[in-house]
Amino acid sequence: MSKRKTHPAMARMFEAARELGLLFDGAPSDMARLLNKSPQAVNNWMTRGPSKELRLEFQRLHGVSATWIETGTGPRMIGGTYDTRQSTSALQANCSTMDTLQTGRAKRMAQLAEIVEKIDDYGLVALIEKAKDLAREYPARKRLAS
Repeated sequence: MSKRKTHPAMARMFEAARELGLLFDGAPSDMARLLNKSPQAVNNWMTRGPSKELRLEFQRLHGVSATWIETGTGPRMIGGTYDTRQSTSALQANCSTMDTLQTGRAKRMAQLAEIVEKIDDYGLVALIEKAKDLAREYPARKRLAS
């Protein structure tokens, strides 16, 4: 029985899912459960490559760049990097700069930096998605408040 070669884009999806702690092995059935798709669909993507829609959905749900999945180039994560220490350092540096301007805001940013230190990449993706939702809702909430 010959083992078929996995499409490079699908291999990158498996790699990212394992690094984010979403998968623990390379079983197509596990990826099917993660994607909420049939095992047959995953097997097809392993041969032909994931569809654009699937890459974009994976990006939306898990923060992994659809471009990186397709090409293997550029940053893996949208708007950032896997190195959470680098992101946290930048946040803390911003906090100290902001402290002279806005003490209350700087304290909240420092609290956020402490939280970021304690969560994994999956938690960071969820936090980013929630922040995006809040940012979208902010103008309407501000209008209602005034």
